[in-house]
This record gives sequence, structure tokens and C-alpha cells, in this order.
Amino acid sequence: MTDSGYDIVVVGGGLVGLSLACALKGSGYNMLVLDAAPEPKILHDNLDEVSIENGELSLCLGPRVSSLNPHSVGILQRLQVWDLIPAVARCPFEGMRVWDGQGTGELDFDAALTGRDWMGQIVDNAQLVSALRHVAEGTDAISLQQPVALKDIQHSEEGICIELESGEIVHTNLIVGADGANSQIRELMNLPTRQWGYGQDALVTHVYTEKPHGGLARQCFTEQGPLAYLPMNLAEGHVSSIVWSATPVFIDHLRQLETEAVAALLADGLEGVLGKVEAVAGRFSFPLRQRHARHYVAKGVALIGDAAHTIHPLAGQGLNLGLADADCLAKILADARLQGESVGALNLLRQYQSARQRENLAMMAAMEGLKRLFGSGSADITLVRNLGLRWVQGSRLLKQQFMRLASGELL
Repeated sequence: MTDSGYDIVVVGGGLVGLSLACALKGSGYNMLVLDAAPEPKILHDNLDEVSIENGELSLCLGPRVSSLNPHSVGILQRLQVWDLIPAVARCPFEGMRVWDGQGTGELDFDAALTGRDWMGQIVDNAQLVSALRHVAEGTDAISLQQPVALKDIQHSEEGICIELESGEIVHTNLIVGADGANSQIRELMNLPTRQWGYGQDALVTHVYTEKPHGGLARQCFTEQGPLAYLPMNLAEGHVSSIVWSATPVFIDHLRQLETEAVAALLADGLEGVLGKVEAVAGRFSFPLRQRHARHYVAKGVALIGDAAHTIHPLAGQGLNLGLADADCLAKILADARLQGESVGALNLLRQYQSARQRENLAMMAAMEGLKRLFGSGSADITLVRNLGLRWVQGSRLLKQQFMRLASGELL
């Protein structure tokens, strides 16, 4: 059995955990990042290669993407991560069209309303992780270990004592749970959540469409649930990433269907706006739940990202909230280092909780409202939401306010 000590241990080597570690790499802390998954193998060559055979789409990118707002892109630029992401793995979108497939209401957003060239960026998650790992591995301040399994966590006189399944004991002043929606840190440290299921799963895949996307993100609220087409920087704009949220029964049906039938349903779901879906990549799904930790922190413990909160993906804000968590906590911890404060002190960590819980709860409430508004088949609610869409569509000021919220300006 061996013992080791670190100022900060981050559990979770994904997008949010690595972002926190990278943000603190020059602050003087000695950090360890632990992750349960095997070290990822990322392809860096021929990423723009697209092939189609018998309606099956093959890509060299991963199956999951994220929508990043300008605030999040700014965070990654400060971390010197953004430029490490290959151009084909990130795609700016200059506008967004949202409409009700069960009515006539629609909204069109244009980046020009906020004085920018683009509203957001669709980024391949695997390539973003690769870029973050490159930065983390380039500094002596960060050590990475994976795959690693945690056995137990206890408070000790020295701070936090972490026992790994390997028998190694790790001592730290602060453990940060960045280990996702089913956070082991949250459970081991007895930080309860409020949560409920949406009664939906999300299907994710990529498609090759007859018409190019033109740099626009699109979302149609279908009878089954919201269907998003997110533009990818591949095949001259003919490739989009798909997220369709619907009942588990319908999503399972989509996964079981022949490719040709799935392609037809995906094209119909977007009302043929991009023509035929000519090819579909592999299909993956996951259940949707809303979770919110009642407390993000305890003495020597902090939760960030999905470990602290998960929301419905219909507005693509999940990673943006997680990156804002990491950015906020990093600034507080960096200041604490300069002031000589204990990194695990509860009064210090509560500053982070106070700042982020307010913003996260506001966004979660907004997403819950949208989910309930567009998830209802009631004729009266359908009429109200279509009138509301047309009202917002006719107001430049309201559209600007919605876009400021989505862009992260109000964070």
C-alpha cells in the first residue's frame, strides 16, 4: 500500500473535470485527476473522412457533440484549448430556427442580433477531451490516473482520505466531484439531490442530408418530442448531429428499425427542411432526468457539472453550465491560494455554491418550463405556445434577451 498527497483531487477526467484542472494549472496547486474509464484513444488523422455504404454513415469523429455558447468558447480560449480542436471537429452556427411541428409558431435567431458572427459552436466531445488532456499532460502541476476505481472516502485530520481499489491511499485538502450524473463522490459524501425522470430518452446519431445545413441549427418540436439537427463541419455541410428526445418506447423503436426506415422518420421529423436523410450513423440513447444537488459543497468537497445538476438537452445548455461551474470554482480557488486560505474551507467553497446555484437553478427552471410547454399535447397549450412563439418572433428586444441568456452573457 502506498500513500500520496495532493492539494486538489478531481474525480472525473471528462470535459468539466479537465477544464477545472487546466484552469488551475498555473495557480501553484498540486493536482490529481482520477477517472474510472480507460484512457481514451483519439484519432487525429483523416477526421474529415466521411463514407456512406447502404445508407450507413461512417465518421472518424465521436457520437456525442455539445453546443457551446460564446461564454464557454471564451473559457476554452483562455485555457489555450480551443485552437487545439481540429477545425472539422467544431462548427460555428450563425443562426437557429425553432418551430412547433404541431402548430404554426416559429422563431428565427440570427447572431447579428448580438453583434457576433456566430451564436455558438457545435463541438465533438471526444476531440474536446483530447485537447484538454493535451493541455493537462503538458504541466507538472497535474497528474492523471485512469482507469481508477474508488473504494472509500473519509474525512481525516489531514483533510480528505481517499482509498482506491488498488490499495493506494490519497490524501488531499479538496476533492472535486466531476464524475457525472451518477456521481460516486456525491453519494459517498452524502450530498442529496432533488431529481425526477422526464419520461424520455434521448437518441443521438449523425446524418447525411440531401441539402446542406447552411450553418443553421434547427429544432422542431414534434409530436414525439424535440428533434434537433446540429450542424457539423463535414461533407460541405451535409452532415448534422441529431438529438431526438422522446418516450423510451419510441426511442427503442428507432434503435431497432432498419436504417432506411429511421432515415425516413428523421427526415419527416424535420418536415423535410433538409430534404432526404441519405445516411445514418450508429444510434445511441440515454435516459433523461433532472437532478440538482441540494448542496454543491461540504467541508473539503465540491461538486461541478453533471455531478451537481443535470437538465433536459432541448436547449443544449448542459456543458455550458458545467464549464461555468469549473470557471467559477477555479477563480475562487486561485484567489484563495494568493490569500493563503485553506482550499477545503467550507466558507470558501460556499462562495462557489452561492454563485453557481443561483444561475443553475434559473436555467433549470427555464428548461423545465420549456419542457412542460412543448411536451403537452393539450389543444389549449398548443394554442398558447404558438401565440407565444409568434409574439417573441415579432419582438427584436425579446429575441435579444433570449440570445443573451443562451450566450452566457448573463452568467
